[in-house]
Amino acid sequence: MNGKKQIRCTIYARNATAEGVTTGENSLRIQKEEALNYIKQRKNDGWVCVEGEYHDIASGLTMERPALKRLMEDIIQQKIDCVVLFHIDRLTRHGDHFVDLQNFFKEHDVILVTVMPPADESLLIIEHIHAEVARRPHLFRGSLPDDSANQTGQ
Repeated sequence: MNGKKQIRCTIYARNATAEGVTTGENSLRIQKEEALNYIKQRKNDGWVCVEGEYHDIASGLTMERPALKRLMEDIIQQKIDCVVLFHIDRLTRHGDHFVDLQNFFKEHDVILVTVMPPADESLLIIEHIHAEVARRPHLFRGSLPDDSANQTGQ
């Protein structure tokens, strides 16, 4: 390990349907294999994969996922330093949830890493902006073209 601090990594994988568990480009098998390879490539930097499986077969639009809950519990218990995802949409497909999870990871000093970068970085920025508008609409009133207060002149 070359005297570097050990970074305890785990893999979170998700598929929306049982049909996609073993087949397809986002199958749980491919997600896990790619994420594990990503961790192994960083072995000299102190990255190690900790035991435990975190994978759900559920929609990315809900936070009601057993493995995600277990992952968050283990993070609270300081068992994990880094969560590796195949792609960011495996964590969530909801902008507000993404912001909440990002804040949760930051609060617990956990690194979030994706194996596959987003095809279009601007999509993540747009999701983040929409989440912030939903969270604090009073800060954005009148700043968006479809804002009714702006259109009525209020």
